[in-house]
Amino acid sequence: MEVLKWKKHLEQHEPIPIKGIGTSKAYKTKAILARTNLGLLLKAIEYVTEKKKVKHIYFEGNINSYTYADEGASLYDVLNLYNGNHNLIRDKLIHAMKDMGELGDYIDKTEDVQLSMMVEIIKEYGNNILSVINAIKAKHVDNDEKEKAEMIFSTVHRTSKKWLERNIQRKSVFSRRAKKKA
Repeated sequence: MEVLKWKKHLEQHEPIPIKGIGTSKAYKTKAILARTNLGLLLKAIEYVTEKKKVKHIYFEGNINSYTYADEGASLYDVLNLYNGNHNLIRDKLIHAMKDMGELGDYIDKTEDVQLSMMVEIIKEYGNNILSVINAIKAKHVDNDEKEKAEMIFSTVHRTSKKWLERNIQRKSVFSRRAKKKA
């Protein structure tokens, strides 16, 4: 109850209006963050298939890494299992499955969320997933053209890593400047 007595020491305040001096009210670039590569890929698929007016997108990091689950399984491996092309499957686990039904049983037993997402993507898009991924790649801009992107996709991990790298570099630069002035 001692804390409530502190209120007597506070003075009345008047809100201070804050106005920005910028002229633009529209943001040119938006970002989508996801926890996993596949979660991000699902959002990118949505933007390419449903919101076709987006012309330029950017993926933080290598765009090809977003077709992989954390454990290394690839969306292409699941597609090859779906099509019965075992000779093209690189992932050992998926290669060991005889068909999609067996992979589904494995997912039910292990509750592998990312592998389940891959199967759902393949079930929904089938072989059309290749053209969807190609459409994503066609809209992707390189790192040196990142400012052209209307939408930036990144995992939370990559974003926090980039933020840390930038802030550590800034701190290092400021630290060196302070030493030079001293």
